[in-house]
Amino acid sequence: MSREPVVLRVDATSQSGWDAWNRCQVLAYGLQRRRRPCYFISHLEPNGLALTLRRSGHEWIPAQHEAGSPLDLEHLLCEIRRVQAVAVILDSPLIGPDYVAELVAAGVLVVQVDTQAAYRLNAQLVLNPTLSRLPEDYDICPGGQVLCGARYVLIRPEIKRVRPQRSLEPPQPFRIAVALGDDRAQLAEEIVKTLLPMKKLGRIEILTWPHHQAAKIVEALEQKHGERVACAYEPASWGLAMMRSHLAIAASGPWACELAYVGVPSILITDQSDQLRTAQALQDEGIAHHLGPAEQFSGKHLREIVASLFSDEGERYSMSRLGRSFFDGRGTDRFVQAVEILLHATAQAKVQTQAA
Repeated sequence: MSREPVVLRVDATSQSGWDAWNRCQVLAYGLQRRRRPCYFISHLEPNGLALTLRRSGHEWIPAQHEAGSPLDLEHLLCEIRRVQAVAVILDSPLIGPDYVAELVAAGVLVVQVDTQAAYRLNAQLVLNPTLSRLPEDYDICPGGQVLCGARYVLIRPEIKRVRPQRSLEPPQPFRIAVALGDDRAQLAEEIVKTLLPMKKLGRIEILTWPHHQAAKIVEALEQKHGERVACAYEPASWGLAMMRSHLAIAASGPWACELAYVGVPSILITDQSDQLRTAQALQDEGIAHHLGPAEQFSGKHLREIVASLFSDEGERYSMSRLGRSFFDGRGTDRFVQAVEILLHATAQAKVQTQAA
């Protein structure tokens, strides 16, 4: 690493969830390829997540205060000055406009990951790596830019690697991947119990984290049902599970986009309000079926859709083909290019000011 570093402010706890943490690691991976060191300022749960960062060549600085608070802002500014960072990436719904304005005034490039467009954004660069909003939904300050839409969806590198291997549907027996992300509605156990009686189904793989509450529940089911139920805990294992699956049941967030990118026909459940538009967009494109919000989950309806897709090979092929053509997986590269352009413009402006 030989260039100025970037600081990322994001939490990974049972309260904040782990999806934001995952996407920030994808952003850090892209920046690292441009020889920029990355420092994560985070509350981690468990702290063992820091080992994953260090294996990837990043650094972890324990957060001392709640994200978005004045004390957290003071700590963040101190660390930015200490490591001499040129940019900061913010990914927390708790961070407000006053917090961002202070960072902009400090002279660093401020990048805000925002999927809700709840207030006027004064960051220089706003990223929405989902389909939850359109560019015109955002109110930004003059000089700001918005990156959003299918071109900026982030795909983990471990999942990118398996896409070429799933150019054709895998052989039977049928497999289903269940990827509910943070799973705030705690549907994993109910979905597995709903699917197990289906005789055509050979295996169910749950894609989750070892520290997630769903892991213990699924492990008990795994011991009871043997090889018909399994868990995948690492990004590399998630990619392999996607490659081997005929169908997927997923939350309508980052997992839904990654499954479509690989070419896995999906049945989507909306777990959070900002996921609704993503689910509708993928359904309108013919890439997935939207089962509805998590609070209205129906096991009977789920079994009907799964049985219909099992018996319709043409529909599965069409959904797979449309998903693979809708996402090109270059969102991280486009984001990093935008950051580099803005940093270069800022550096040029400083040089001209000093010369004057």
